[in-house]
Amino acid sequence: MVQEALRHFEGQRYDLIAWCIMPNHVHVIVCPFEGYDLAGILHSWKSFTAKQANRLLGETGAFWQEEYYDHLIRDEEDFRNQVNYVLENPEKAGLQDWPWCGMGGSISNEERGQDALETQERDALATTQGRDALATITYVTVATTRPETMLGDTAVAMNPNDPRAEYLLGKQVRLPIVGRIIPIIADEHVVLPDPDSEDEKARFSTGFLKVTPAHDPDDWEIGQRHGLDVINVMAPDGSISDKHGWPDAGEPEAQSLLGMDRFEAREAIVEYFRQEKLLEDVREYTHEVGHSYRSHVPIEPYLSDQWYIAVKKPIEHLAPQFGEGLIEGTDVPANSLAGLALKPLLDGRLRFNPERYAKTYQAWLENLRDWPISRQLWWGHRIPIWSKSGEKDQLQSEITALGGEVHSVTMDSDNGPIVYACAAPGNEDIEEQIRTNGWTQDNDVLDTWFSSALWPFSTMGWPED
Repeated sequence: MVQEALRHFEGQRYDLIAWCIMPNHVHVIVCPFEGYDLAGILHSWKSFTAKQANRLLGETGAFWQEEYYDHLIRDEEDFRNQVNYVLENPEKAGLQDWPWCGMGGSISNEERGQDALETQERDALATTQGRDALATITYVTVATTRPETMLGDTAVAMNPNDPRAEYLLGKQVRLPIVGRIIPIIADEHVVLPDPDSEDEKARFSTGFLKVTPAHDPDDWEIGQRHGLDVINVMAPDGSISDKHGWPDAGEPEAQSLLGMDRFEAREAIVEYFRQEKLLEDVREYTHEVGHSYRSHVPIEPYLSDQWYIAVKKPIEHLAPQFGEGLIEGTDVPANSLAGLALKPLLDGRLRFNPERYAKTYQAWLENLRDWPISRQLWWGHRIPIWSKSGEKDQLQSEITALGGEVHSVTMDSDNGPIVYACAAPGNEDIEEQIRTNGWTQDNDVLDTWFSSALWPFSTMGWPED
């Protein structure tokens, strides 16, 4: 059993004090219903199942906790207070050597096998001067399994090793239906066409890839490498819309698609290409399509605003203690969060057992991206950020009048400037003033892992003795 393994680990003795059940994922699969105290119902259900689990543990002779909400943690507010306690009193948690705990920082909300038909479309009109058979080219042909996303295309990409690239790179093409003029760019992500290849992608490739940064993860990466525009042509419900970042939907053909479901638009666009004699071929093609395990429908890649922790951003006030600049041999700043975690490994202060996991840890940190900490769930620790739209100077005046330490940032939105504000830990009175002044707390909640590390201590009554 686990406790026996702990007793004999590396010849040392670890005493198991208690088992604690942590039913912390129930909130992921439920939503509130009007007229029902769902939180109360779930707490009752959780209490019952936790007690049943504890009863079984008790039969093994292990010491166990009774139901912790009944004793040490009465409700979520108690746990939230413990989270805040850590941020306000890092030395009480033995975290005084971790300067990021309890200190103000910056938060960014910038980014980050099924059968299907592959449609090969003449994506645009292009003319160029060259030699041999490429002297005059009037169109390029792309292959896609998602014709509806072409409305958001902002480039056509080709592999730089393609022999046609010499004549076409840097030219522009006109996107049908929308009429948008987009560039032809070079990117090694594009698969070279090879009808005799064992790779199905190479067999079906035309050598030209439509690039839709807003609706495909790979296209997003291409867009980032080449500084492409990001045009979102869908509403959150998957229907075609010009209200969420599609500024040039003026053509009649484009207007006729607005409001259609994405799959209806797919059929309509294929039919448009057929009628205009721009459709070159329709073939069966097997590829992987991610599906929701709950609704069993295809997942639509979609850009949305999230809250992130900037894990590789240098933190100026940590430079004197941890140094600045990149850690030797890496692209990780020494005074970034990733740097604080990586440097002890490279210095030999942190060891892994088995040792091979050290390389995994190092590779993870060196390739770490900003951490999205927000979740669109209704039950959890709400992100302590407040927002209000209106006149920028007036909103900033409201923040100044609050006194105390309040971090704020102003961003543009469809409804004009919007200011986000976050009070430093221990300023609940300021948060109450912000609420009273008509500011709205963010609806997102923290990623489960952001606070769950406190659970073993909270269940023991910490921060009390």
